[in-house]
Amino acid sequence: MRNPIRELLYAGVLMLAVSSLYAGAPPKAGWTKATLFAIANASATPPVPSSFPNATAAAKLASEVPFDILEDYGYTLLFSVATDNLARLRDLAAASLMRFERRDYLDVVWTWAGTIDTRLPVNVSKFGLPDANYQPGEWGTYLIQFHGPLDGKPEWLSAVRATGALPVQLHSVNAYIIAATPEIAREVAALPFVQWSTAWHPYFKRSPAPFYFVNGVAGVDVHIAQAPGTAELIERIRNSVDLPINQRSIESYVFVGAYMSQHLIDELVKEPLVADMYPDGTIGTGGAMRTL
Repeated sequence: MRNPIRELLYAGVLMLAVSSLYAGAPPKAGWTKATLFAIANASATPPVPSSFPNATAAAKLASEVPFDILEDYGYTLLFSVATDNLARLRDLAAASLMRFERRDYLDVVWTWAGTIDTRLPVNVSKFGLPDANYQPGEWGTYLIQFHGPLDGKPEWLSAVRATGALPVQLHSVNAYIIAATPEIAREVAALPFVQWSTAWHPYFKRSPAPFYFVNGVAGVDVHIAQAPGTAELIERIRNSVDLPINQRSIESYVFVGAYMSQHLIDELVKEPLVADMYPDGTIGTGGAMRTL
C-alpha cells in the first residue's frame, strides 16, 4: 500500500541529499557505499531496525553531510558518501537514532585473476592470456555490477533480460555474469542501476589452481552460458576429447565435465561463451572422475 506521507518525506530527502543521482554512473574513487536505517529499539543488542519512516532524520543528515542516494530497500537506505565524511556521518546518524553501516564491498568484485575495485582502473594478473575481443553481433560473456544488492530487486534482472541479454550466474551480492552481444552489452551498461561492466576476459574465467594431468589429459569442469552458439561449442568439445563428457543444464548455463588436453584447455578458456573453468579435482587425488 502506498504511503503518501512517506513518499513526500522521501522526496524531501532526495532534494536535500542528491546533487545528481549516482545511479547509472561508475563508482567514484574516494567514495564508499553505506546504509542507514532507523532504530526502533536502540537499547537492543544488536539494535532492532524499524521500517524507514524516519526520512526527516535522513534529510537532516544530508543537509550537514552530502551523500548520494542509490536505492531505498524498504527499511534500509543505500547511499554513496565521500570517505572523508564517514566519521562525521556516523556520529550524526548515532545522534539521530539511525544505524550507519559501511558497505565497501559493494564496489569490489573477486575474480580468478584477482580482486577488482571498480572505483579504480582494473589491475589483475592476466596469466599471459589475451583480452576478450568480441565482434559486432557475436555472443560472449560479460560481468556487470549493480549499484546495490540484488536481493529484493527482481526488476533489475527483468530489465537486463528486456535488453536481450541472458543472465548466466550470480557472481556476488551485486554482480552477475551475463551473455550478450556487444550491442546488447552497451544497453545493459546504460541501465540506471548498473554501475560498472566489463567483458568477461579469459583471465577472469580459469582457476589458477593446477590441473592434474594423467596420460596427457586433465579433468576439467566448465560452465558455458546458455546462448546462441552453445550447442555448437559443446559439440566441438565432444569431438575434441576421447572419453564421453558429463553434460547437464543448470538454469542458465551448461555444466560440462571432461578429460582435456592442455591445448584444449588453453583454447577453451578463450571461448566467448565460457563463463568458468576449473580443475575437476579428482585426477591424482584418488577420487573418481565425474565422466560417464
